[in-house]
This record gives sequence, C-alpha cells and structure tokens, in this order.
Amino acid sequence: MVRTNVQSQPKPTPEHLRLIDLLKLQLKKAEAEIQSLHNQLTHAKGSATQDDIHEKNVKLATLQHRFENLETGFNTQKQMLEKTKAMLEEVNKQLYEEKKKNSDLEVQLRSAEMASAISRDLQLQLEETRKEKRMLEAKIKDLSNSPFLRDLDEKSNNPLRLKVVIL
Repeated sequence: MVRTNVQSQPKPTPEHLRLIDLLKLQLKKAEAEIQSLHNQLTHAKGSATQDDIHEKNVKLATLQHRFENLETGFNTQKQMLEKTKAMLEEVNKQLYEEKKKNSDLEVQLRSAEMASAISRDLQLQLEETRKEKRMLEAKIKDLSNSPFLRDLDEKSNNPLRLKVVIL
C-alpha cells in the first residue's frame, strides 16, 4: 500500500460558503467601484486635457490676434514714418532754396544800400553844385549891375566907340 501525504481538505461548511460568497460579492463591488473610479479618472484626465488644449488654443488665438494688431500698428507707423521722412526731405529742400534766395537777396540789398549811399552822396554834391551855381549867378548878376560894368557896357554899345575900335 502506498500512502500519500495528501491531506484532505475539510469540507466547507455552509457558514464558510456564505462568507465566501459574501467576500466574492464584496470583491466584485470593489472591482466595479475601482473600474468606475478608473473610468471617471480617465474621463476627468481627458476632459482636463481637452480643457487645457482649449485654454491653450484660446491663449494662442489671443496671442495671434495681438500679434496681428501689433504688426498692423507697426506697418502703419512705418508708413507714417516714411511719409514724414519724405515730407522732411521736401521741407529741407525748400529750406535750402529759401536760404539761397535769402542769400541772393542779401547781396542785392547790400548792392542797393551801396547804390543808395552813392546816390545820397551824388545828390548832396548836386545840391552843393546847384547852390554854388546860384551863388555864382547871383554874383554875376550883382557884378553886371555894378556901375563899373554898366559903364563898360554902355561904352561897348556906343557907336563911336565901335568906330575907334574898328579903326
């Protein structure tokens, strides 16, 4: 006879079977709850990830909009700067031309002032010469009215005197 060392297991009692069934039921409930929590967590993570993606997309759209506004503002400022630069160049050109005209007019003014001074000098000389002429004419008139020259004049008009002079 061969003997085996296999112990025979005791037969479960109905109480044990009920406890085993109860433990199995609790285990199934726990597994279902774990699965439910796992599903909720996965859904929450997916939802959170989608919320993060949505939030990041909103931020990206906002940044793109701000960038476009800044770019538009920059281009506007650039155009205004170019127009201002062109206007400044035109004003500088006009300023140069006006300075040149001013310089030419100053030369003409100096020439006119010199001509005016010479004209005043010549006018004074003319007045002095006219005064001198009037004085000389007055002297000549006075001298021609003097008795000595009157006698000479009468003698020169005398026909006898003319005969003597002719002979």
